[in-house]
Amino acid sequence: MEVETVNILGIDVGGTSIKSAIVETTSGELVNERHQVFTPRPATPEAIGKVLSEVLEHHGWQGPVGMGFPAAIQHGITRTASNVDKSFIGLPIAEYYSALTGTPFFIANDADVAGMAEMRFGAGKNNDGVVLIVTIGTGLGTALFSEGRLQPNTELGHVYLENGHEAEHFASEAVRVAQGLNWTEWG
Repeated sequence: MEVETVNILGIDVGGTSIKSAIVETTSGELVNERHQVFTPRPATPEAIGKVLSEVLEHHGWQGPVGMGFPAAIQHGITRTASNVDKSFIGLPIAEYYSALTGTPFFIANDADVAGMAEMRFGAGKNNDGVVLIVTIGTGLGTALFSEGRLQPNTELGHVYLENGHEAEHFASEAVRVAQGLNWTEWG
């Protein structure tokens, strides 16, 4: 029996850039070259919507879109906004971008989405224990799995450390770059 291949446009919205590629969902392989554009400033729903429309046009895409977004998302509603504009808080994000583009969007926390891919195709595959995945970019994201099940929106990069500063203010790629640290110094 042959497995049907299904493609989806994958989009990763980050605090610095928006990356996209068409992904074959049974293998996790990219079908085309990854496309990258800068995240607009300010990163409002409208400004990011304009960029997403341009991304769809770039790929000639009209099918479903899976998107990782740098925020806690509960029942389709954006609950936090650390590296994007605060106007995202309370927004039914998938509904908003689906209506704006006429294309179905499926959106979850960016680290959770990366973690799901790692659990399906990477080092987490067939691991039934506890798995923690850490994503390091403009922010510091985490995805936590227990017995193969995602514990959504863990956002451990936002735990408070000394002097009330969040962990991502010490350990993200943005901090490494801003402080001019090489990889050894940063580690």
